[in-house]
Amino acid sequence: MDLTANLQDDLLYMGYIRFANYASAKTCQDIIVEYKDLVSRYNNNYEFERHSVYQDINGACTGMMVAQNNINMPHVSLVTDGVVSSIISNYQQWLSSLMADLSTDLAQPSGRCFIKHEQKPAQQPIGDLQFFGDILSFQTTEDQKNSKNNSNNHFLKAESILPRYVAMLVTDNNNTGNCLELINPSLGQIFLPELYCGDLILFDNMRLRHRWLSMPQSTSFFQISNSDYFGCHYACHPGYFINRGSYSTIEDGYISQDVDCLKRLKDYLDNEWPKQLQYQLSHRAVFEPGDV
Repeated sequence: MDLTANLQDDLLYMGYIRFANYASAKTCQDIIVEYKDLVSRYNNNYEFERHSVYQDINGACTGMMVAQNNINMPHVSLVTDGVVSSIISNYQQWLSSLMADLSTDLAQPSGRCFIKHEQKPAQQPIGDLQFFGDILSFQTTEDQKNSKNNSNNHFLKAESILPRYVAMLVTDNNNTGNCLELINPSLGQIFLPELYCGDLILFDNMRLRHRWLSMPQSTSFFQISNSDYFGCHYACHPGYFINRGSYSTIEDGYISQDVDCLKRLKDYLDNEWPKQLQYQLSHRAVFEPGDV
């Protein structure tokens, strides 16, 4: 499915676009089955320690990095002929179209992405405003004193690498359609897109915050994001700035679009992740990508 000029204009204007009936009910079920198969194969200590698979405090999988090619970054292998690889390929093509003005380099269909499938229970309290990101470190007490967002108790992340755009496919929703709220805090805009089973939403993760609404029935979604391709660096305060990065102020911190995020991630994996891993294994704390 191509990202037409009109769709790109809508994304520029509102910050998101919705593809109604992007996937059939059967395709949604196939995605769930494929994802569960990936979890059963790869949710183990080896992949967790490699930082390919992410786990919650009980060891349940909360997402994973996947790729179809042999890249030198943590990931698990994805089959090339499945429905998951197909939707990832579309997503990567959209990224290439959106970044065409900045670079001739394309997001490879077989490149690395973070994926997860999650079910939101019925009657769950409304969530906090968040954005998606690969968390590198959490705030300390001193950080929270210095941070711009120290009044937001939910926002306790110090440094993250953020994907520019996030895709979410609704795989089940028997509610009235409004399950996700998107907010542009700088303009005070609030969007309530109607999302039913098979609908896909692609949104600007820099401009919009999101939160899940409380719903009478459960809903589930499949998420795709790519922080390797034109990722942005988030810092809660200047103490986390990367040298030579040009930062702009956002509602809840600072962000740079010219930091070499892939280099920063590799440095994190080599020098910081091993220490965090030992801490997690001893305390079973969790550092995972997803809602920041």
